[in-house]
Formats: sequence, structure tokens, C-alpha cells
Amino acid sequence: MTDSYSVQAQLSEAQGRLGVTSREAAQAPPQIGLYQDIDHTSADKLVQMKIDRQELLSRYTPDSQPVRDMDRRIAALETIGASVAAGAGARRVGVNPIYQSLVTEKDQLEAEAASLQARQTAIAGQIAQVARRRQRLAELEPQYQDLARQRDVLATNVRNFETREQESEAQQTIAQSGDSAVRVVERAFVPTTGASLKAPLMGLAVAFAAFAALCFGVLRAFTRPGFPTAAAAARTLRLPVLATTRLRPA
Repeated sequence: MTDSYSVQAQLSEAQGRLGVTSREAAQAPPQIGLYQDIDHTSADKLVQMKIDRQELLSRYTPDSQPVRDMDRRIAALETIGASVAAGAGARRVGVNPIYQSLVTEKDQLEAEAASLQARQTAIAGQIAQVARRRQRLAELEPQYQDLARQRDVLATNVRNFETREQESEAQQTIAQSGDSAVRVVERAFVPTTGASLKAPLMGLAVAFAAFAALCFGVLRAFTRPGFPTAAAAARTLRLPVLATTRLRPA
């Protein structure tokens, strides 16, 4: 749907620009004048004839025949010049660049609008296809829910059946075995010869006495006041031992 809205907006924009460009192209002239050569021959000849008339006036009177002939020639030339468009001459025309650019832009906009129209048509077809698929799925949803419930019921029934089958097999196995399945490997009996425990107890007593004597000696060594040797006193006090004396019994 987002693509459809985006394409619709682009198409509307392209169509609007196409309409403006088409109107401007219709109003612009296809051809314009490139340049124009003005013919000054008649004007130059008329000026020259007026100069010649002034020279004749310097020699003749205005009513003389040469002056009147010159006036007729000047009048005839002025009449001919008036009948011809002023500034007429060689004129060259060519293609109007503005019109050409408008036509080019118009063609581009028409191509763009056609492309967007085709894309919009394709998107509309896809949307319609998706809508049909969604409608079909909505129609199939109740049937799918019904099948899913049936599947769950069948799975529960299968599990229950397997459980009952295992219980039945176990009961049959127990029933078939019964007391006959018990096999005597070795019969139990009361021993006829006694065993004395004096030797093991004596060994344990001797080991305990040795361990107790060892613990007492170690405890005595750690709790005895003073130092056992001069080296131990020097190492513990970090002082040199200068002399030692024998301990006199109390």
C-alpha cells in the first residue's frame, strides 16, 4: 500500500508538470528569426539624389527643368521606398530553443507518466492478488482450526492408547512371571565356625597408643617454655647467642 500511494503521488506530480509544459509548448513559437540583413541601398540612393539636388540649386533656380526632374526622381524613389516594408532585407529563421526544450521536457514527462502508470497498474494487480489470497485464507481459517482441534484430539488419544498398552504389557509380564520367575542362586545358612577378633583389636589398640604418644610429644614440644636450642633462639629473636648453660633440675 505504501508503494501504491508513493507511485500515485509521483504520477500526479508528473501529470501536473506535463500539463504545464504542454501549455507552454503550445504558446511558444516553433521558429524564431535568427538574424536579418537590412538593405540600405534605396536610402543611400535617396540621400545621394538629395545631395545632387542641392548642387543643382547652386547652379539653377528651383523652377528650372533639371531641378524639377531631380524632384520627380526623388518623389518616385520615396514612393517606391514607402511601398516596401521598412528595413526589409535578408532574414534567416531557425528552431526556437525554448520551444525545443519544452518539447523535450514534455516527451520526458510523458515517458515518466507512462512508466508510473504501468507501475501503478502492476501494483494494483499485486494488491488485488494479495487481497484475494487473504480472502481465501480467511475462508479456510475455520476449516484449519477444526483440523487443528482434530489433530490435538487424535494425538491425545494416541498417547493414552500407548500408555494403556504399556501398562497392559507390564501387567501381562508380571502375571506370566509369578513365583516361578524366582531362581535360588545360593541358599542362606548359619555359619558353624566362629571367628576371633582379638588380633585385629590388639593391632588397633597399639596403633592408637602410638598415635596418642606422637600427638602428646608434638604438643609438648610446642607448649614447652623457652627454646630447645641456641640456633632456634637466635633465629626466633633475631639476636646472637653469646653463651649457653646447662639447665639444672629443680
